[in-house]
Amino acid sequence: MQENIVKIKETISSGNLCQLIGLIEGEHLECKGQPYDLTQEFNKRELAKDVASFANAEGGLIIIGAKTVKSQLHIGDEIEKIRPFEQSLLNPDQYHKILREWIYPAISNIDIRFHKEASSEKGIVVIDISKQDQNHKPFLIKKMLEQQKIVETMFGYAERKRGDSQPLSAVDLQTMLRKGLRYEENLERQFKLDSLPAFRAESLKAKQLAIETPDYWQYLLAEELLRPRFRQLREELSDLEKGAVLGKHQKLDVAEFWNWFEVKWPEAEGAVKVIAGCVNEKLSMAWGQSGDQGPDAVSIFRAVSRLHAGCSALLDWETDVFRVHPPANLEPLRNVMLGSTREILDELAPLPDHLAEAVQKHRNYIGSEPLIHHVPFELRYSRAKLICDVPEQLATKSHH
Repeated sequence: MQENIVKIKETISSGNLCQLIGLIEGEHLECKGQPYDLTQEFNKRELAKDVASFANAEGGLIIIGAKTVKSQLHIGDEIEKIRPFEQSLLNPDQYHKILREWIYPAISNIDIRFHKEASSEKGIVVIDISKQDQNHKPFLIKKMLEQQKIVETMFGYAERKRGDSQPLSAVDLQTMLRKGLRYEENLERQFKLDSLPAFRAESLKAKQLAIETPDYWQYLLAEELLRPRFRQLREELSDLEKGAVLGKHQKLDVAEFWNWFEVKWPEAEGAVKVIAGCVNEKLSMAWGQSGDQGPDAVSIFRAVSRLHAGCSALLDWETDVFRVHPPANLEPLRNVMLGSTREILDELAPLPDHLAEAVQKHRNYIGSEPLIHHVPFELRYSRAKLICDVPEQLATKSHH
C-alpha cells in the first residue's frame, strides 16, 4: 500500500488530478470533498480525529477536494470527482495550530500543502501524515473545557482501520490506559529481577529502550543516558567557577609548584584519554559498529558511565588546581589549566543532539542503503598543547 501512496503523491505533484478518480479510500487514504469548516468546534475535532487516526496507525494522506461515492466493486468509497478550489480557502498555519491544540502529544512531520491543477490556478490540499515513532503513541484527541470554576479535559483516541477513522469506546480506552499503567509497573519489576540491574536507577525511557530495542535504540539509549549526566557535570562545574569549593587552599613556592605540576598534570592527561577512548571507541563498539557483535545495552551503559567518570575525574583535578596558588610568575600556568573541564564539556555537549539528529535523518531517509555506519565525533582538547607550551615559555623568560 505504501507503494500506492508514493504513486498518488507523484500523480498529485504532476498536476494531473483527474488521474485520482477511481482511487479507493483505505487505511492510508482519506478524501474530503471540501475544506473543513473550522469555524465550528465539531469540525476542528473532526480534523484532529482524522489526522490522529492516521498517526496512530501507519500514516497516510488526507486529500481535500476529492468527492467520493460508495464503490460498487470494492469495500469502501472511491473518488468520483475532483473539486478544485482557490488556494485562499485554506490556511495551512490555521490547520497546524488546531492540530497542536487538539492532539497530544504533538505529531511530527505533518505536511499540509496546496497542489495546483495543471490546467488552472485552483487545486487540492493534501495533508501528509508520516509514520510516527512507536514510542510516541498513542496520539490522543484532547480539549480543555472551562465552565465557571470547573476546568475539564476531554480526550479520546482514534485509529485508522481499513477505510475509517474509528474512535475507541470508553471501555476500550480505559483498558488501554490500564494496560499502560501496568506496563510501567511490570517494566520496573522486570528491571529489579532480570540481568540488567545497572539500569534500576535510570529513566523509564532508558529502560524501555534497553528492553524493547526499537529501531536505532542503541543511539537513542546513549542519548538518554548522556543527557542527565552532562547536566549534572555542568551544575558541578558551575559551582566550581563560582568559587563554591570545599577543601583547604595552599600556597606553594616555585619548587613545590613544579613538583605538584609533575604529579597532577598526568592525572588530567589520563582523564582526557579515558574520555576520548569512550567517545571514539567504546561507544562505537557498544553500538555494534565494529566487530561481529551487535549492540549491547550493558556495554552502552558501561561506556557512558566510564565517560562520566572521566569527566568527573577531570573536574576533581581542576578543583585541585583551583585550590593551589603558585608564585606570581607561575600563575599563567595555573590560569591556562583552569577551564579545562569547560572546554571538554563544551566539546561533548552536542553529542546527544548529534545522536538524535542522526536517528531522525535516518528515519526520514527513503533510500535502500543504510545511512548510519558510524557516528563520527572527535575530541580535540586544544588547551592541552597550551598547558605543555607554558612551562617552556616560562623557562625561556627566566633565562632572559
